[in-house]
Amino acid sequence: MLRSDRWSYINNTVCPWHAGQEDALRDLRGVMFEILMFPVLSSIYANAAATRGKTCSVTDADGKKEGYEYDYIFNSSHPQEIVVVELKGYN
Repeated sequence: MLRSDRWSYINNTVCPWHAGQEDALRDLRGVMFEILMFPVLSSIYANAAATRGKTCSVTDADGKKEGYEYDYIFNSSHPQEIVVVELKGYN
């Protein structure tokens, strides 16, 4: 079997996107992106306390609750600010 034929065989039989795992692979890539971005954000907001994976609820005027999920919230006292981060990875 030629090298390119072997690669095609492996690619078509064992790759996760051919086994119905597209959503799990996408979620894993998102989590990995969040983990890789944390040191970058921590160096930008070095004096801030970081909270990871925060979910907040807001009740509107009609009494309906809406939930918002954020990847990171940085709370800094100097300068006094709150930075909310929702990371998105695009191809």
